[in-house]
Amino acid sequence: MAVSQTTKIDFIKEIGPIAQKECAKRNLPNVSLWTCIVQACHESGYGTSVLMKNANAYFGIKATEAWVKAAKYGGRVFRSKTKECYDGKTMTTITDGFRAYYSMADSVADYFDLITGSSRYKGSVNKPDVKSCLTHIINKVYAADGKTVISGGYATGPDYVNNAIKIYNAHKQLIEMYRTDTNNMPSHLQTRRILKKGMEGSDVIVMQQKLIEHGYFVGKTGADGKFGPATLSALKKFQVDKGIVIDGICGPVTWSKLES
Repeated sequence: MAVSQTTKIDFIKEIGPIAQKECAKRNLPNVSLWTCIVQACHESGYGTSVLMKNANAYFGIKATEAWVKAAKYGGRVFRSKTKECYDGKTMTTITDGFRAYYSMADSVADYFDLITGSSRYKGSVNKPDVKSCLTHIINKVYAADGKTVISGGYATGPDYVNNAIKIYNAHKQLIEMYRTDTNNMPSHLQTRRILKKGMEGSDVIVMQQKLIEHGYFVGKTGADGKFGPATLSALKKFQVDKGIVIDGICGPVTWSKLES
């Protein structure tokens, strides 16, 4: 069943602040924060999967015996069907045990325990962008013996990285609103609303005025504070011209371009 755009956005808005808080506490970079959000969207179907509903298992992490015995987050296990790819092309359905949690916050915290505590994954925090961070976490790299995995191996799906990057690109402005370095952003950008079609208000007027200053037509009534079809068309043309994600949403990236 297809996930609605509203459900996708609501899920990102729910998990974003939690991931942001956890990354700030651990002094992790934005790339780790954004990758966490993307993986949660991918693994849980934006919070709609059976695992999420029954176990708060937003990252689909398998439950090992050691993890259960440690019981840091309760040591609970939820068994569910999942698809694995063992030959690089054929998906096989199996039933396996997954780590279960009492809350989304615990799920996020355990995800970062795994990413920063495992020799396979911890190098991802030094990557310059989400794609290379995801690649380091997902794609297996073997040592000279051809058997020892030195990085990657989080998932077996051959298209995992590409599919996850599609999620990132589709919601880039919203995802990047959550940052661990907000103190370095201009104060007025920290408080700007994310604007989309149908919204009204003084900040819509500001956006329209900026679009007009850049030479874009926002409608016959000009900067009227109503985000209608003409304003949407102008914003998308602006995003095309500036080489940013063309989603018709005025988020932090678009705001920064408008005000430059």
